[in-house]
Amino acid sequence: MRALTATVVMLALPALALAQQEEHAGDPARGQQVAQQSCSACHAIGRDEIASPVAKATAFRALADQTNANNLELLAKLDNLELLNRPEGGKHPPIPGVDRQLLRDVIAYIRSLVVPEAG
Repeated sequence: MRALTATVVMLALPALALAQQEEHAGDPARGQQVAQQSCSACHAIGRDEIASPVAKATAFRALADQTNANNLELLAKLDNLELLNRPEGGKHPPIPGVDRQLLRDVIAYIRSLVVPEAG
């Protein structure tokens, strides 16, 4: 019985760690400030904004609605755009002054734009 309990605990630890990381992934209020300063020139960042100033820049609300992922999965998706370590010819223009934690804050803000479905 002890072996079974130990196995269950060992299997649950990664999920608990992931949930804890998810919970402390970022500060949406600070993320909104960063988005206003660093993202709003290209992206529509508000909950009710649909069209971005730059046509090919995804509106944050659309990103939130399209993403049923958690914060860590969204972070991985944005990492794929090479937002922080943009090599020549990267997929996204560089974002001066934004580090990984500020990116997590912006993600928390984006996730806060998700409107729960009625039902």
